[in-house]
This record gives sequence, C-alpha cells and structure tokens, in this order.
Amino acid sequence: MQETSLVKDIIDMAENAQILSLRGTCIYIIGMMCRTEVGRKEVQKHNWLFSKSQVASRSVSVCLPRDPRNLFKVETGRYEGSITCQKKLLLNIRDIKQKLPLNNKVEEDILNMIGNLINGVTWQQAYSDLQKEQEKNPKAFLSPQLFEHVTLYLSIYSRLQPKNRKFILNLFDQLIFQNKLLKDRFVHL
Repeated sequence: MQETSLVKDIIDMAENAQILSLRGTCIYIIGMMCRTEVGRKEVQKHNWLFSKSQVASRSVSVCLPRDPRNLFKVETGRYEGSITCQKKLLLNIRDIKQKLPLNNKVEEDILNMIGNLINGVTWQQAYSDLQKEQEKNPKAFLSPQLFEHVTLYLSIYSRLQPKNRKFILNLFDQLIFQNKLLKDRFVHL
C-alpha cells in the first residue's frame, strides 16, 4: 500500500467519481483498509478520519474525509428526460400507429399489456395477463401488425429483462415460424 498510490487513487474515486455507487464502494474499501495499522496511517495522510472504536473491535471502520464537502460534491448534469418522453420517439410511435393500425381492441390491449411488462412495477401482472390472453385469443398473436408494434417496443426499451424479452417473442412463435410473409421479410433482411 505504501509503495503504490492505491490509497490515494481509491480516495480520489471516493471523492470524485461520477457514479455514486462507486463512491460508496470506495468508502467501504477505505474502511476495510483501516482495519490495519498501515492502512490507517495511509488514510490519515490523505486527510481522512476513521472510527477508533471500530478499529478496536476489528470490524470494518467507518471512514470519512475531514472536510465532508469533498465527499458530497456532485457535478450536476443536464437532465435530458426519459426515453419514453422524447418528442422524436413519440412522433415515430404515432406515425407507426397511423401507418400500421392494429386490427382490433384485443390487439390494442395486448400491446398495452406488453407495455406493462416493460414496467418494473407492473410486469408480474402483465406476464400473467398475457399468458391468459394467449390461451383465450391465440389468433391475436398471429397479427403481423401487432408484431411490428411489439418489435418497436422491444427496440425502444432496451432495458427489458432478457426473460421478459424471450417471453414476448415466444408469444409470437407461431407467427414468426409459420407465416410466409414474415419469413420472406426476414430472409431479405
């Protein structure tokens, strides 16, 4: 530790990293270093404090800089909004809905359920609802228009859990593998 700049580098990250969880990890690492006498001396050289009571108990020490402003300064960034609120994206979705309208209310409901599957709060209920809908209306999942809308959702929401993405595509497996129109379309891509 004394021969390298390891402690200084970790303290720099704890005070300046743009990713706040990285700062927290560095603070935890500094506390672990303070379990040794060498670590405590190195941390003190960089103007940080450690809890002496925790050192005596041999647990991970709580460490903070003498000047807490060093730890809590965060550069503010410009919020550009959620991907779902971007004007260009909303216009593209509107255009697709106009150029390629869904066939009926059932397809609209399925698309809304898939939208709910994308939501981290409503995904479990949507998962169950989509399974029931597939049993009740299997022909709705043979609609190329609905599938086009679903693929648009999948391309927009890249943070969708892989298991949910797979589930969605499996809903349309009969369409993908048995529909000649789609086979020809994907062969040319």
